Amino acid sequence: MSFPSAFFKGIEMKPAILFFLIISSAFTGCSTTYYLKDSRSEENFYADYNKSASKKNIEVILNRDSIMCYDNHSVIRNDTLYIFERESEEKRYHLPTGEIRSIHYITHDFKNADLVLNTGIKLNAESIFISGDSVSFNGTREWINKKPLVRVDEIKNVSYKDHLRGVIHGVLGGILLGGALGATGWIIQPPDGHGQIDHYGATLAGAFSGLIIGGVVGYLIGFNVNYQFNPGR
Repeated sequence: MSFPSAFFKGIEMKPAILFFLIISSAFTGCSTTYYLKDSRSEENFYADYNKSASKKNIEVILNRDSIMCYDNHSVIRNDTLYIFERESEEKRYHLPTGEIRSIHYITHDFKNADLVLNTGIKLNAESIFISGDSVSFNGTREWINKKPLVRVDEIKNVSYKDHLRGVIHGVLGGILLGGALGATGWIIQPPDGHGQIDHYGATLAGAFSGLIIGGVVGYLIGFNVNYQFNPGR
């Protein structure tokens, strides 16, 4: 019998719950913090933030302790924190066919398409109607807008969760904790409650289950990354 199947056959509810709680608590508070005062220069600190926080959901704490949360992408330019927000516009278009670079139909009735204008603007077109040398349709245009949020001298801390690093820490911690608990008999018990425990198999089973549970928990909890700009204010 392989160690995964032995684990699921011999596991008891109470040790399983305890094991899960230990695994979960092991990753609570896993974080790293970067301080502006420890950086060689503000430019290096901002550049490191821009690379690290790219496409992350961020939480911004201001000097007055108010909190703002934003999705997607942020960047620091000219001592200002910018965020990128997706915006859209819907309206009825009536254009000469010569202003349209390409049409890619996405339905068999030729009513919906992805459309590109000669200017490079991309539109999601619906209810397309072609008459002679003109095209009418309901078009939706989407774009990313870069908006200034706040100056960095007003920021105390910016943080985000790195789920990949959470998985790595979860897997490593899960293997160690699971293997240790398996070796001590917390995970696997003999089916009849008596007899000798196969400590080698129990250790492997605990490590295997810790890898799975630790990876999942690590991803869900994530690894907190903090950038402290003005922590003393």
